[in-house]
Amino acid sequence: MKKQAYNPFLPGWEHIPDGEPYVFGDRLYLYGSHDRYDGGTYCMNDYVCWSAPVDDLGNWIYEGVIFRKASDPTCRKEGQCLYAPDVQRGADGRFYLYYFYGFSGVISVAVCDTPAGQYQYYGSIQLPNGHIIGKKRGDLFKGCRRIHERTEKAKNKQEFGHWELDSLVFSRKEEKTMAVFVERQKGYIICVLLGDKKAETMKKAIIDTFSKLPKEARKTLTVDRGREFEFWREIEAALHGTKVYFCDPNCPQQKGCVENANGLLRQYYPKNKGTLAPSPDELAIVQESLNNRPRKRLGFLPPCQLFSDELNFCCT
Repeated sequence: MKKQAYNPFLPGWEHIPDGEPYVFGDRLYLYGSHDRYDGGTYCMNDYVCWSAPVDDLGNWIYEGVIFRKASDPTCRKEGQCLYAPDVQRGADGRFYLYYFYGFSGVISVAVCDTPAGQYQYYGSIQLPNGHIIGKKRGDLFKGCRRIHERTEKAKNKQEFGHWELDSLVFSRKEEKTMAVFVERQKGYIICVLLGDKKAETMKKAIIDTFSKLPKEARKTLTVDRGREFEFWREIEAALHGTKVYFCDPNCPQQKGCVENANGLLRQYYPKNKGTLAPSPDELAIVQESLNNRPRKRLGFLPPCQLFSDELNFCCT
């Protein structure tokens, strides 16, 4: 032994939380998704590699960035995170990097002729029938929390800060949709106009809306298994501490509060009658009207008053 071996000492702006070591030839390679200095979450930067001779593990060198997320045509958003990679040498002698970004559930592959060269996007892992693993509905919600796992206080509306979420379609010809969020205990409704039906758009609306609330006011979100909620893992990561729960398959009625809110909104936006999306100002007026409507279960008080009181309590 030449000298005591250490893990590579990295500069302050580079931390490899998910480093994966592999031996190829006479060198040990450490592949990692690494953190961004002063970043808001983990693994925000591109993949890098460090290496050292197997007989001199005190002599590490920086191989540089080996794969950039922008090289993946399916990774459309700069803020997506690259998590722990896996590198294997194929029968053809080339090196294959297996990875996934964000919480997409899709395993993608990049390839290179050398262990620490510039890896190029190759494709996504598919089943023999051509389906991309992670794109099937069952894969999207694998490992999710079920609605029955909520606490008793959340189930029985004994605690503030538990929400139900849904989307409302105006008509078949209208591309825009509405995100509907309802706080279960106070019945307070938040309506967000969405430009399209994409899950990415819904994810942004959820994160933007709930990140403005204190943590005590957004303990849980309950949703159904529609494709608009496929980015639930990224939502949880962005909202630090807020947990997402799912209704059983084909049981959207289990989130009765938001379904009731949808019924109230249908008084303004009837289904299958060619209804067009309102303007943001028009929607704000409808939201205010519903939140100022006295409710019998709330002692004939309006949700807006009780919701405001709870927010003031959370912030004191």
